[in-house]
Amino acid sequence: MGVGFFLTGRYEVQPEETNPEAWLVRVTSWIRDHGNEFLEGVRIGQDHEGKPTAFASLHPSAEEVALIVPEPGRVVASGKTSTVGPGYHIVVADFMRRLGEAVGIVWDGPDDEAGTGDETGYFHEGDETAVETEFLQWLRQVASIVAEKLSEDYQEMMVSMPIGHRYPGHGPLITPLGPRTLEWVQAVASDPTQGIDLFPWWSKERDARFFLGRALCRIWKEVRWRTPLTEVEATLLMSVHRDLARAHDLDPSLDYPWREWEELIDYLEEFHDDPSIVRADLVQAVTHNAAKAPESRRIGYRRLPVEVELTGGWSIKVPGAMSEEWDENGTWSGWDGQRTVWFSSCTMTKHDGSKPSAAEILADASQPDGPLLESQEPPVLGTAVFAAYEEEGRRLWQLSGRSAVEGGLGICNIFVEDETERDWAESVWRSLRHT
Repeated sequence: MGVGFFLTGRYEVQPEETNPEAWLVRVTSWIRDHGNEFLEGVRIGQDHEGKPTAFASLHPSAEEVALIVPEPGRVVASGKTSTVGPGYHIVVADFMRRLGEAVGIVWDGPDDEAGTGDETGYFHEGDETAVETEFLQWLRQVASIVAEKLSEDYQEMMVSMPIGHRYPGHGPLITPLGPRTLEWVQAVASDPTQGIDLFPWWSKERDARFFLGRALCRIWKEVRWRTPLTEVEATLLMSVHRDLARAHDLDPSLDYPWREWEELIDYLEEFHDDPSIVRADLVQAVTHNAAKAPESRRIGYRRLPVEVELTGGWSIKVPGAMSEEWDENGTWSGWDGQRTVWFSSCTMTKHDGSKPSAAEILADASQPDGPLLESQEPPVLGTAVFAAYEEEGRRLWQLSGRSAVEGGLGICNIFVEDETERDWAESVWRSLRHT
C-alpha cells in the first residue's frame, strides 16, 4: 500500500548497446551527472527476476527507483514515493521525464487495466495539485487503519519505514520523522492535513525544509550516538551536519534539533581531531541555541536498543549504537568498538523430509568446553558457553550461543573485552526470537 509510479517505455537499441547492461551504463552515467544534490547513489544489478536493472537512491527515506530492462529496447521504471512526500514524487517524475529525453526513452501512456502509469497522474498530466490530493487520501487511509489496529491489540506499528529493523520503546507509531501518538493518528484519520509532518519532502522546492527534513530522517534512523568508528560513519555525520547547515543558512527560524546538532559537531571534531572542521559561526549559533533548548528526550531511534531482523526468521535486540554489516554468506555482525555480535542460521531436515525438533538440533550442535547456559523462550531453545580465549597476547571473552527451533538453528557468537560484560552478552543472546 502506497503511492508511486510504474512506467513502461521503449528505446531504440543501438549496435553498441545490444547488451542491456551497456545501455544501463549510459543511463546511470546521466543520472550521476544530473542527480544534483538529491542523488544518494546509483548502481547496476538485477531485479528479483534476474533482469538487468539500474537502481537509483534519491532520498534516505525512499526505496530505490528501479529502471528494469526486461528485454533490449524495453524499460520499466518503478518507485514508491509515499515514504517521502509529494515534493519527492514531483521531482522524481520530472527527473524520469528528463532522463527519457536524454537517453531516448519513449514513455507509454497510462494503462489502468495493466496497472501502469503514475498513480497521481502527474507524470503524464503535470497536475501538481493532484499529487498532494493523492497523498492526503493515502494518508487518511493509512491513519484510519493504524488507528483501528492501535485501538485494538497492536502495541507498536511502523509507517513508511524500511524493513529490517524495529525500534521498541519510542511510541505506538514509528515514522521516518519520529514516533507519533494514537491521538495524532486519530486526528489525521479525521483530517489528513494534520499529518503533513509525516513527510520529509512535502513541496518540490529544495529549500530549507527540504534539507532539514533530509537531515532529520538520518538523525532518527541512521545516526549512532557516539564518535564514529569508521570513515563511512563520519561521512554520514558530516552529511547530516551539512544538510542542517544549508537549511540554517536558508532559514534560521525553523525548528532545529539544536542539542542533537551540537552532539554531532562534537563527534565530528573528536573523530577528525580538528575543531575547525565545522564553521566557527555555526558552532557559535548551535552552541547558543542548544543551551536555550528545553530539556526533553533527545531524538534518534538508535539511542535505545534496536531489534534487527536476521536470516531464517530470527531477530535479535542489540544496542542502537552498534554498526552493522552483512557479508556475502548471510552472516550479520554488529560492533561498537568494544563488543561484537555475529549471527548466522541454517535450516535442517531429516532423511524422511521431516523437521528435527529444537531439542534434537541442540543435542547435535557442538559447543566449546565450559559451564552450559540454557535458555527457553518457546519455540526457541538455546544453550551457550561463556569462556575466555587468547588473541594476540590479550585475554578476551566469547559467548558461543546455539539457539534452535523446529527445523532451524541460529548460531550467535558474542565477543567482549572483559569478563564483567558477561551479563550483557547473555542478555543479547537471550533476546533472540523466531517467527
